[in-house]
Amino acid sequence: MKTWAVHNWGKFQHYKQEQGKPPWIKLYRDLLRDHAFMQLPESERWVVIGLWIIAAETGNQIPDDPTYLKATLNLRRRPNLEKFERLGFIESRESLE
Repeated sequence: MKTWAVHNWGKFQHYKQEQGKPPWIKLYRDLLRDHAFMQLPESERWVVIGLWIIAAETGNQIPDDPTYLKATLNLRRRPNLEKFERLGFIESRESLE
């Protein structure tokens, strides 16, 4: 089954692995100067941040499940995960399950 993971996930973490689901993630001011992020339409910027929050909830295993993502992120359509992968925000993972 395919899942997605946030690229450089450790950069966004304050909590250690053994502490479970972090109640918050780091959001750096540098994001305002990140060319790839700022070139996204405003709505897609919020999707990227939402994916980071989902990663915190799921141990950085974002399901490739359109229904789940649409409902969780309150979207009208499935986010273009391949685009976010191309831009380096997430990466594809194949699980052995």
